[in-house]
Amino acid sequence: MFRLLLGIWSGAIFCALILFSFYDWNVIMGPSMKPTLEPENIILIKRNPRHIQRGDIVSFQIKEKDVPYIKRVVAMEGDRVEGRNHQLYVNGRSVQKNVSAFSALVVPKDHVFLMGDNADQSIDSRDFGPVSIQSVSDQAVAIIWPLSKVGLFNSKRAPFEK
Repeated sequence: MFRLLLGIWSGAIFCALILFSFYDWNVIMGPSMKPTLEPENIILIKRNPRHIQRGDIVSFQIKEKDVPYIKRVVAMEGDRVEGRNHQLYVNGRSVQKNVSAFSALVVPKDHVFLMGDNADQSIDSRDFGPVSIQSVSDQAVAIIWPLSKVGLFNSKRAPFEK
């Protein structure tokens, strides 16, 4: 019996070590991603994501700040992004409402344009510009707390796809 319990615990510890070498967790601190992510939600994040797509939620740091940001990828390199008439336009298509106006720009090579879901309370690419892909450190995979919101992200990709 002892060997069985030891084997189960050893297996659980081994799985946890493997899991946390590729994944980590993060506590949401502000309102910029509401209603998708609320302050104090805990999310599971995948370290060093290889493939980032429109609609993914990612974390990154910018040189001027020491704090990590978490935002949604709304445009990829080559996309034309503009805020007008209280809407976000990507390649001429309206993809999000309640967005303040900003001048049109084309996302440079190897960069992404990131915004919070709660655009009115978000500091994002509209403020600091497109973010280098190399600055993206993590990709949100799931909400793991509170239990009432536990689930995998389906990455609201539909409005952001070409």
